[in-house]
Amino acid sequence: MQREAEEKEQRIQNAQAEYEAAMAQWRNQTEKAERDRKRALEQRLKQEEKNLRDEATQRRNAAVRENNRIIAEQEKLRKNAEQTISGLGALKLVEKARQKKMIREAEEAIASAKAAQKAAEEACTKELSEVEEKVANAKIHIQAEIEQTYPLPEKPKMSPEVECSLRAGEQEKLYKFLTRQFGFGKNLTLQSILETVPQDYIDFSVFDPKDEPLTIRKLASVMKPLVDSGRVIKLTEKRRIYYVIA
Repeated sequence: MQREAEEKEQRIQNAQAEYEAAMAQWRNQTEKAERDRKRALEQRLKQEEKNLRDEATQRRNAAVRENNRIIAEQEKLRKNAEQTISGLGALKLVEKARQKKMIREAEEAIASAKAAQKAAEEACTKELSEVEEKVANAKIHIQAEIEQTYPLPEKPKMSPEVECSLRAGEQEKLYKFLTRQFGFGKNLTLQSILETVPQDYIDFSVFDPKDEPLTIRKLASVMKPLVDSGRVIKLTEKRRIYYVIA
């Protein structure tokens, strides 16, 4: 019987050592994945901002170039028309009228092109002012893609024997704390225990639900084995539940 107990204890110790080693590896891998995610996110957001600024600038530059071409072309037509008029005789009224019309049309085209350039500049300025907001809006989508590219490793699971052993150890620490803090025979509420129990001394994360903080409901679950073993007595008085260290 003693040999079986010793073998069981050794199995638990070996399993716990394996679990602790797996947890250390998991923490290292998780930290690396989080660093990779952070670096990738910073790079993607920086690139997204650059792309938006470059695209806005390129659209403006293209509009400016095209309208500069139109302006140069129309200025040339206007100049030719003006020179043609200066060389016409006084009786060439029809031709003068035609050339003057060409001058007006050229001037209108020049004004329209300059207005288009101004509009392109204003549109570019507006787009550049909205870059930060667009990057912020794109961040959620980009972050989701990065999280798929750099998945976090799955957290190791301890064996049932190790888990049971750890829980028993933490429950023993809780029992000793209660006896030191409150002594025997005193009525205690879960609220009073919750307010005084040192959560940095007792690891409540080994109890279900593991990912939730210590609550009244979780504390009641932790206290149940102590009640079942008779080390703590559970009383109900006037619809209130008390715990007494036996």
